[in-house]
Amino acid sequence: MIRVESAHDQVNVAKVYEANQEQVFQYWDELGVEERRRLLAQIATIDFQEFRRLAGHITQTESDDEEGSSLLRPAEMIPLATTPLQLQERARARAAGVESLRNGEVGIFLVAGGQGTRLGFEGPKGCFPLLPISGATLFQHFAEKILALKRLYKKSMPWFIMTSQANDEETRSFFRSNRNFGLPTSDIYFQPQAMLPVIDPRYGKILMASKSELLLSPNGHGGSIRVMQESRDTLEKYGTKFLFYHQVDNPLVEMADPVFLGYHILRDSQFSSKAVAKQVPEEKVGLFCLDGETTRVVEYSEIGEVEQNEREEDGRLTFRAGNIACHVVSTEFVAPDDSAEPFVMPYHIARKAVTFLRDGEEVTGTDPNSVRFESFIFDVLPRTRNPVVLEADRAREFAPVKNAEGADSPASSRQALISLWAEWLEAAGIEVPRDENGQPKNRIEISPLVADSQEQLTAALEEWDLDPSKTIHLR
Repeated sequence: MIRVESAHDQVNVAKVYEANQEQVFQYWDELGVEERRRLLAQIATIDFQEFRRLAGHITQTESDDEEGSSLLRPAEMIPLATTPLQLQERARARAAGVESLRNGEVGIFLVAGGQGTRLGFEGPKGCFPLLPISGATLFQHFAEKILALKRLYKKSMPWFIMTSQANDEETRSFFRSNRNFGLPTSDIYFQPQAMLPVIDPRYGKILMASKSELLLSPNGHGGSIRVMQESRDTLEKYGTKFLFYHQVDNPLVEMADPVFLGYHILRDSQFSSKAVAKQVPEEKVGLFCLDGETTRVVEYSEIGEVEQNEREEDGRLTFRAGNIACHVVSTEFVAPDDSAEPFVMPYHIARKAVTFLRDGEEVTGTDPNSVRFESFIFDVLPRTRNPVVLEADRAREFAPVKNAEGADSPASSRQALISLWAEWLEAAGIEVPRDENGQPKNRIEISPLVADSQEQLTAALEEWDLDPSKTIHLR
């Protein structure tokens, strides 16, 4: 066993040997002081008890992931309100959600660990300049939505931002340089998600990225549950009963939507989700299903061909409730204020081709040559009481930024924003010029600080003199 000066480091070194992972010190004698510190700092972040449990069940975990079920049925999805009864229920839900917001019971949880690599952008995805006129970033857009909520309901609201180790410091710096976009520093809580070692599937050994660095990967968006659990004191300080969870790539998100919150409250749910109707059988989206009597998300790769193509009498897909990673989580469920042990998230495995160091030489794989572990937030569903799935209007609430071009790109997302704002303007009596395809001819941008709904815009327009034949930028 190698020797280190610090007693704390010696304890962590002993854990490495107990886990039979001493190969991570293979190059110890070649490392300088700073390189040794970097390696020891990485080791200190690893829960070796959890790692040993995961590494010892690779085959079982993979088998469970691929097993599927012959008992799948579509989960109940509250549809878009069209009938008088549905509209009445929606109104009751809105009232309940508004009351909760006015009572200061709601916090925001943003998953923002991704980089903008696929967009050809260097830096955190939240720093990507998306808005069609100002070029405001995703982070600014979300911050303005939250600031508008705080002004409307006159309550403080904690904003939890789960970063990754790769972008945490750059994200914090971006917020500092932009003065938190008008939000108080005391209401923003950054937390990098945990990292787990990437291992060699043949021997169960941790791979090395370099002589002084372990090869690590984020523990998946299910890591947000651990961050919520670790934020119990903060949640109690604010009196937060519900966390509105969303991901960084969807600028159309209805932030802390009171209707969504209200359904969650009225149905005494612990974990609620928004879904959009799947458009075609081939669309690659996870689906809310009933597996026996348990609600869960089934990945598109797990759905059989028969279920994938099954349709209702009206032509709609039977299995159509597509997950858009928008949830409401009750804090009494995820971070109870008693002495109960926090529940442990299940993990899935992913086999990927990676580059790593072996015997001092770089090895680059073309075929999957590693195993990493990921957890998914929706895996809490089987544990929850009364899970709710609420249908969202895709055109109004879902325009993710995932690809550089084509579908789900910055261009398609900007167009969705412009179309939504045009719809609001027309509802307020403003005639928006449109082209032969029905698209607005001119660029439009409306800051959430002016209006973040059609109703708010109608009220705000009393103070604006607009020329709809020109670019409209309300900020």
